[in-house]
Amino acid sequence: MRRLFLIIILLFTILNCGSVFSDGVSAGSFQPGNGFYMGVLFLDFGELNQIIQGWDLPSLEKSVPVFGGLGTGGDKLGSRFGGAGLGGRVESVIGDKETILEINYGGFVFEYGILATQRFNLALGGLLGGGMLALTLTEGDPGSFKDIWDGEDFNSLAITNAFVGFKPHLSIQFRFTDFLYFNFGLSYLFTYTFGDDWLTGNKKVVDGPLSNFRSPHIGLGISFCF
Repeated sequence: MRRLFLIIILLFTILNCGSVFSDGVSAGSFQPGNGFYMGVLFLDFGELNQIIQGWDLPSLEKSVPVFGGLGTGGDKLGSRFGGAGLGGRVESVIGDKETILEINYGGFVFEYGILATQRFNLALGGLLGGGMLALTLTEGDPGSFKDIWDGEDFNSLAITNAFVGFKPHLSIQFRFTDFLYFNFGLSYLFTYTFGDDWLTGNKKVVDGPLSNFRSPHIGLGISFCF
């Protein structure tokens, strides 16, 4: 991840060397825009997988695809503000056994444009907000709703955990047209989950996994600017 970050910075600097304030771009150039954003989170499921494998349930992979929207407005060379919301899920199925983890998060986005030309711009910033994790484990066939409660051939557990998060990021935009931009971002998500307790309904499940989790994030998107 560190090497990728350095390579992107180097390439961008070479492409734009000597033209940061040229091509008609100034500190007062305003750029609003919003659009579709997608990416991948790389979570550490080691502790969770160790527990559920002991229950003979399928383990999860480390990558979680997320999709959503991102919008900001402000100066190309200066402050920008906006919001974002993303969500995704990863699942694993073996026979009639299933493990599903869903994540949804969003919040306030702030950026500061540090390099810009007519075709590229580079910004540093972050997202401050919160979200929710939802873990679902199932085994067997639930059958009809009328019989699910008394059935002996189906087990299910659904728990949730809320978190607050901060995600600093590096954002690069490439202009295709006057109204269409391609976005690439590198970021890292830090979370705080207020302890190890999860919830099933309104009841606590103590000593849950994935407390205060962290994850790198690679994102791609398309913005419609005006």
